Amino acid sequence: MTLAKTKAVQAIHTPLESNQPVNTLGIIENQYVASEMTDIVYISEYLDDSSLNHACLRGKNLRDINLKGTQLNFADLREADLRGANLSGSFLNFADLRKADLRGANLKGADLRGVNLTGADLSGANLNSTFLSRSFLNSANLSDVFLCGADLRGAFLNYANISDAFLNRSDLRGAFLKGTDLRGAFLRGADLSTANLRGTFLNFANLNRANLNGANLSNADLSFAIFRSANLTSVKLADAYLEEAIFSNNTGISLEMKQEIIAQGGKFEDMPKEGVTKTSFNT
Repeated sequence: MTLAKTKAVQAIHTPLESNQPVNTLGIIENQYVASEMTDIVYISEYLDDSSLNHACLRGKNLRDINLKGTQLNFADLREADLRGANLSGSFLNFADLRKADLRGANLKGADLRGVNLTGADLSGANLNSTFLSRSFLNSANLSDVFLCGADLRGAFLNYANISDAFLNRSDLRGAFLKGTDLRGAFLRGADLSTANLRGTFLNFANLNRANLNGANLSNADLSFAIFRSANLTSVKLADAYLEEAIFSNNTGISLEMKQEIIAQGGKFEDMPKEGVTKTSFNT
């Protein structure tokens, strides 16, 4: 590690006293500048792949910073401005990013296991193929994000806004999504088995080929959602709102359950309308 790089890393591990917004870790014409008088630190692009584990960067302006592949495990990034930042392939295990601004950030392939993103704004961010198992994203803004192929097993996403997001082939087994807004989300081929989706808003969502084995969708709004070829084995739909929801070629579903879904306004493309007896859910 060069002397300049060593000083830069040491400065980052020292809590800053100034409360004024600074472009900490920013890129300024690819130049490195460190001022001990002002505690402002600028690190050029060659900082990639370095270690910032346990770094104290709370509330700092890291907008558009390139931290690709950087070690940021256990870092304090609460309320940090990371808009447009490149964190692809980075390691943020158990980092604290509560209320951080990550709009439009690139976190593709990042390791975020155990991270705390409660109340963070990740709208429009790229989180494809990220590792987010057992992470905390309660009340986070994940609208329009890309989470295709992401590992969200056991993640806490209660009351988060994930509307219009892309979660195709994502792994949400055992995830907690109570009261979550998934309106218009793409969940094609996603694994939601045993997930808690009670009271979730899934209207207009695409769940084609999704695995909902044992999922709890009680009191969920599923109006206009699409469930073609979805696995509905042991799914709980008590008091769910199913107006104009579309089903077809579903596994784990009985004729009686089909009739109950139709009674609640759902539609089956693979079932003739004639002779169907409407019943109500036995709750």
